[in-house]
Amino acid sequence: MNNNLNKEKTERDKLIPLSSMRRVIASRMMHSIQTSAQYTLSREACVSGLMEFKRACKEGAPTRACTPELAQESVYEENRELAQESVHEENRELAQESVHEENRELAQESVCEENRELAKKLALKQEQEQEQEQEQEQSLTISLTDILVKACAVALKQNPLLNAKWLDDAIVIKEEVNVGIAVALEKGLLVPVIHDANKRTLKDIACETKDLIPRARAGKLSSAEMSGGTFTISNLGTSGIDAFTPILNTPEVAILGIGRIRRIPTQADNGIEWMPAMVLSLTLDHRVVDGAVGAKFLDTLCDMFVDPVKMSDAIL
Repeated sequence: MNNNLNKEKTERDKLIPLSSMRRVIASRMMHSIQTSAQYTLSREACVSGLMEFKRACKEGAPTRACTPELAQESVYEENRELAQESVHEENRELAQESVHEENRELAQESVCEENRELAKKLALKQEQEQEQEQEQEQSLTISLTDILVKACAVALKQNPLLNAKWLDDAIVIKEEVNVGIAVALEKGLLVPVIHDANKRTLKDIACETKDLIPRARAGKLSSAEMSGGTFTISNLGTSGIDAFTPILNTPEVAILGIGRIRRIPTQADNGIEWMPAMVLSLTLDHRVVDGAVGAKFLDTLCDMFVDPVKMSDAIL
């Protein structure tokens, strides 16, 4: 035990040795504070549309607002699928008849038997794969985190300076939108990354978070699954926190803190209404992102969160 520890520790104090994870976190946080010009914008966001969208995801697949164009597109798609099924069934029957006739005339009985066994095995395999896919879809739940990942990815494409990196002589705007999710552990935190989040469907994101987050808590992530992030989300709302100041996960230039959802009074035509709301805390690197640019990013998110139609149009 060195002299500093001797001076700080008394007989009644408990000494906690630093783990390798705690050393890395301490080093990265100090480096972040010392090498970037951090400031935080906070805004209370009405999330009635966000919550309605989440409920729709739980009850069934949400859809875009119904317009004549979308209705025609839906009818066309349904008719096209029915036509394809009909043609496929007819072709299958014709093909079966043709193959059966040729096999009966040309193939030996042993070859026919082998083909029948192979066909049975293939059909059984396809049936098992379909059952597995249906089970996965039924057990898949779209979480608030999944929706926030996709919403932020969409907003970053509209506000690309927040999806950037500082160099000594230039600012690099990243083409990929890779959203990290801060996951709390018992003795630290890890940040698994959803790569190309703007190009992924909500179902894809939900499948990946369902896999990554439990493995992050178990300490079983690979370095590739925690690298390449361009933006991070940190949600302490689940811990009852209203608002906080997140620290940048450098070299990223933006991180969004999510507070708890609570009901606030708002003025309505018929008097006072209680609406769900949460505080968004956006920490930025002032070397890259000025306040007005950060405020526009929050505007983009808040416009989506308040309106379920905008939410579904932006995300789906």
